[in-house]
Amino acid sequence: MTSNSQLIDAAAENDNLELMKILHQHRFDISVDMASTYAVRNNNLDMLKWIAEHDRVQEYSDRLMTEAVKKTISRWLNG
Repeated sequence: MTSNSQLIDAAAENDNLELMKILHQHRFDISVDMASTYAVRNNNLDMLKWIAEHDRVQEYSDRLMTEAVKKTISRWLNG
């Protein structure tokens, strides 16, 4: 059986923030580590911000923040 956090992880992995929002509205849990990792991999800063706003995230790991910054800079430089 799939846990409800795995469904949000799958939405994050498939870069689908809108589905994450719908699942969260229906009380599905956010797996912060996995969802955040997928958001960074997908270069989806809106998703990363949404996760931070909708979960009790106190701080992200240094590795995750470093990746997010690298991707942000790369996106900015490459237009």
